Amino acid sequence: LTNWQTFYKNLVINVLVIIVFFNRSSIKKAITSKGEWEIVGISVVMVVYLQNYNYKNLHVENIRAWKVRKNK
Repeated sequence: LTNWQTFYKNLVINVLVIIVFFNRSSIKKAITSKGEWEIVGISVVMVVYLQNYNYKNLHVENIRAWKVRKNK
C-alpha cells in the first residue's frame, strides 16, 4: 500500500472504532468474564511454552546467507 492508501485506510478504521466506542453499552458480550480470564491464561501458557521451546531448540548449523568466517 502507498502512504496515502494507508492514511485513508486508517481514517476508515478510526471512524469504525469511534462508532463502536460510542455504542459499546449496547453491544452484548459473547464471552463471560471467567471465559476471558481462561483465554488469557491459555494464551500466556502457550507463549511461555513457545519461547522455551524455541530457546532450547536453536539452530545448530549457521544457515544465514552471509556465514561468519567464510569467504565464499
